[in-house]
Amino acid sequence: LVSTQGPPATVYRFDASGNYIGEFTSETGSNGLNFPFALDVSNDGEVFIFDVDISDLNNRISKIKVYDEQGNFLRSWGDFGDGPGQFDNAIRLSIAKTGEIYVIEEGEVEVEVYDKFGTLINQWMVPSNKLSGASGITDIFHFQGRVYVSLFAEPVEQVKVFNEQGKFLFEFGELGFAE
Repeated sequence: LVSTQGPPATVYRFDASGNYIGEFTSETGSNGLNFPFALDVSNDGEVFIFDVDISDLNNRISKIKVYDEQGNFLRSWGDFGDGPGQFDNAIRLSIAKTGEIYVIEEGEVEVEVYDKFGTLINQWMVPSNKLSGASGITDIFHFQGRVYVSLFAEPVEQVKVFNEQGKFLFEFGELGFAE
């Protein structure tokens, strides 16, 4: 488990039992962390963090930054925008055991899949036929060959499930309120 806090951003590492095993602090700047939104760790121990530099809201810098377990910067990819490899409001990422990185953006209904070096492999739209006025995807999780995507359009919340290639499998969730 990895958790972030900042600024400056500190990444705390815990084992599966919740025991503290270390941390690293990143300076701000091009190789450092500014405003980390989401993170995941690959099977080979690389820490992928979606980071936004919001010091200039008219010229945001949105990147996925990659560090080793000790916090050494390895590489980054992405930029601000709407095209392939560009992020406007990316908020979540999830890494498959096979190494692909699944990324979603706030307010969008699209999943983008990248290799560990930032090459776009696949992308697909998440159907929102039951969610007129959908405000978009709120989370993504990869587990055992399936991609779980949650969508929100008040007061409806749904989870749609896809295979790794983006084929829709099933959905659950409906209009209702928790008690």
